[in-house]
Amino acid sequence: ITVAAPVYPSVMTHTAYAGGDPVRGSSLWSLCVVLNGAFEFLSAAALGELSDHFGRKPFLLLSIVGQIVDYGTATLCTADAEYELMLRRGAAAMLTARSVAGLCGLLPIFTRAYIA
Repeated sequence: ITVAAPVYPSVMTHTAYAGGDPVRGSSLWSLCVVLNGAFEFLSAAALGELSDHFGRKPFLLLSIVGQIVDYGTATLCTADAEYELMLRRGAAAMLTARSVAGLCGLLPIFTRAYIA
């Protein structure tokens, strides 16, 4: 997320909800960050317990899939795109994608645990 963080407020600004307004786009991005962190907090203990039981690799892949869902949804949510794949409810889709990414876990945590 570190590489994508500077771009996300711009992506949020171009959703149908924000309509090009940078204040609404930044507010939407802030809400997405809070949701992602909240869902990471709620799922961390369960994912840690499950990764101790089943191993780190499946959960490493799960966190990668969560990030792919997050970035893919961000790609499809921009209102500037004139493609048929564009999601009409970009704000709701982004909030859902960030929540799913949070539930899937944080990639660096599983990476460090796998290396150690």
